[in-house]
Amino acid sequence: MIVSCLLDILDKCIKKENVIVDISSGINSEIDAMKLGINKIDINNETILTSEKIIKAAKKHIDILHVYGYRWTRDNEKELTNALKSKVKVRVIISDFNNDITMEFYKNHMNSDIKSKIKEVLNLWRYICVNLGDDSNLEIYLFDGAITHALHLNENSVVIKSIPACKSYNKGNTTTIYSKKLENGIYEKYAQEIEQIVKESTLYTIEDLLEKSEN
Repeated sequence: MIVSCLLDILDKCIKKENVIVDISSGINSEIDAMKLGINKIDINNETILTSEKIIKAAKKHIDILHVYGYRWTRDNEKELTNALKSKVKVRVIISDFNNDITMEFYKNHMNSDIKSKIKEVLNLWRYICVNLGDDSNLEIYLFDGAITHALHLNENSVVIKSIPACKSYNKGNTTTIYSKKLENGIYEKYAQEIEQIVKESTLYTIEDLLEKSEN
């Protein structure tokens, strides 16, 4: 029902390629999106709803879920470094490059060597930790499963970015939802999903991961 509602909203509101739908002003729909905590929907305009706010607003923890997420990590390097410096716990979950079937799927779907992309983002996280001189608040997990969307979540809000099902994977095909934390809302659904994914993932040190990525 939630998905069909959002699609209904998009169908009614999208009249051009780049648009922001502000849910806060109210919508006519079968459910009240505000009760789900949904604040904004971003269509094909990644510069408007960035995850920088999620990072800066975090006081306790940040959870990050990506297939690899190199560009996002690079673009938010300063904010992520400041968060770690402020003792915010950061959990990063990326696709398990040890799974050849998964890597081949993503390679075909995204037209890119995902294993090498994962190695790039691991080197970037190592660079962040070396400059910081401390990696005690950073945890990196490999998830041996299908990552169907990117998530950036702190203790009060979440950003969800879609990964298109079509093979023509590009930034022009993304939908982003920003939601604040409300009881029984969108936030709770994705917070629970993150916890389950962590349970099904394996925690590694950066050095162990980089060593494994060479094999």
